Formats: sequence, structure tokens, C-alpha cells
Amino acid sequence: MENHQYDVQVEKPDEWLNLFFFGDQHLGSVACDEEKMDEDIAKILRYRRPIVFHMGDWIQAICHRDKRFDPADIAPRFWGHLGDIFRWQLKDVKARMVKLYPYSVGCHMGNHEYAASKYYQYNAHADLLETFPKLRNLQNS
Repeated sequence: MENHQYDVQVEKPDEWLNLFFFGDQHLGSVACDEEKMDEDIAKILRYRRPIVFHMGDWIQAICHRDKRFDPADIAPRFWGHLGDIFRWQLKDVKARMVKLYPYSVGCHMGNHEYAASKYYQYNAHADLLETFPKLRNLQNS
């Protein structure tokens, strides 16, 4: 079990906190509903002072060398990028995450990002933290 502390300044003692735990998008999979993801982001942005935690499994991160790979499970726009699919999937995540970044606290690595790092030497978690330096690394804090 990991424990993390994040202090939030409130203007009034009875002020509501709008916390969002955003994860398990699996972008790059045909099962990922990107339209719904964009709707969810738009909903979050309508709240006053949203606080967003990114919970991992942002990308599908299953490449053509993986025994679980099935081309039918890959969103068609990634078929031309199978050799570098992790970066292409994360590129799409970053394009969406930039909208939430001003309200984001930190990010946690999911099992899909972990597998990409362990077996294919692509650390999507580190890439995300480098792109968005304000994010706290919730993996090891």
C-alpha cells in the first residue's frame, strides 16, 4: 500500500473539492472510447478548481512483439506505427492531457505502462513526467 499526501487550500471551510481520478483509458485499443474520453475531459473542465489525479493505463501499450498482440485490438490509425506504437499512443494522451494539466496533481503508472517499461524499455511514465514537469510522481512518492 502506498500513501500520498496532497494539501489543498480552500477559500471557505465548507467549499466542495472536485477530485477526479482519471485512468484506464487504454488509448490505442479499439475498445477505447475516445469520444467519451473527450467528453469526460470537457466535463472536468466545467468544474470550479478541479483537482485531477492521473491513475495509469493511459495507453494500451501492447506492441507487435507481445504474445497478447492482436491487430484487431489496435485502433486503425496506429497500424502504420507498430514499431513505435507506445510513443504514438502517448502522443495522443499528451494532446488530451495538456487540457487537464493546469489542474493535475500527479500521475501513477498503470500495469500497461509498467509492462512497456519492463519488457520493451519504453518508460511512458517518465516521458509523461518530463513533458509535464509540474506533475508529481505518485508512483514513488
